[in-house]
Amino acid sequence: MARKRGSPESDTNGTDTSTATLTEPPSPPPGELPPSDTNGTLPDQIPKPSSNGDGEPRRPIHVLGYLVAKDTFVQASIWDRLVTLGDGSTFMAHDVSVRKRYRDPQSGEWKSLHTFRGSELYAVLHALTQASAWILEARASMQSCPS
Repeated sequence: MARKRGSPESDTNGTDTSTATLTEPPSPPPGELPPSDTNGTLPDQIPKPSSNGDGEPRRPIHVLGYLVAKDTFVQASIWDRLVTLGDGSTFMAHDVSVRKRYRDPQSGEWKSLHTFRGSELYAVLHALTQASAWILEARASMQSCPS
């Protein structure tokens, strides 16, 4: 009788003669159980939201909002970030985030989404264009902007 590749060795009457045994992995000592719901990060190691250095939460320096439906806005937020180069010189860079803000009809709470309908893309494009213009104007007024 021919054996299949990779099959356990067996004797002539078909009984398994392989010597592999299954063992369970050792359990960690009590008190050293890995955290399970924090992706391996202990609760005291979870990063806190970034701040401006004074304990206050970081806020955008400029916000642009455009109405796209009843109680629904497309919002572009412009954030500043101080960048330090290898030679020690610094300059201000800008980041832009885009989100949709809407009022939940059941709870009345304002909520955010980062996905948009096709009919809302005109507002997303306009918000990004205006954010770009605002950043270029801010750079033009700064003297230390690198070329």
